[in-house]
Amino acid sequence: MDSLKDLPIDDKSQLSPEQRTVMEKYVGVPAVENTEGQQSPRWIIIAYLSALFVALINPITQGLFDRFPYFGGNNISVLVLTTIIFIVATTVIVFYV
Repeated sequence: MDSLKDLPIDDKSQLSPEQRTVMEKYVGVPAVENTEGQQSPRWIIIAYLSALFVALINPITQGLFDRFPYFGGNNISVLVLTTIIFIVATTVIVFYV
């Protein structure tokens, strides 16, 4: 039986115009050829969102939010404030990156 690792690798394949159209229609971003060292825009957005999440959820930031007037002292209020900041920042990242 053949193994998948024994199959040849096609490094020189190119997308046809029809394949590009389908990629743009269903994926939502223009099709990017697979070149070495090039990152997909979706991975960059995921990296920014992950960094934002870690920055907002760490204990230092939560302690700072706990000191805000009208929000501090109540865990639910701090959670609401963190959620609002996350939603606004996520919107900015998704639409401008």
